[in-house]
Amino acid sequence: MTNTPHRPTATEMMARIEGRLAVIENKLDAVNDHEIRIRALERHRYQTAWITTIGTAILTTILVAVITKSI
Repeated sequence: MTNTPHRPTATEMMARIEGRLAVIENKLDAVNDHEIRIRALERHRYQTAWITTIGTAILTTILVAVITKSI
């Protein structure tokens, strides 16, 4: 009896490759989903950026007014 390693058949190799491709496709789908979610968050952030800008301007105006009245 010899201990020669089992050489996979073409069908077995194709099954392994198919399994690996399925894993890769699942990972790519997950990455794509994350990218879509990140882009949606960025879009929402940029759409509401004017609120932060106006709020900061108002607070700065109030702070400057308080400081100038106290001088």
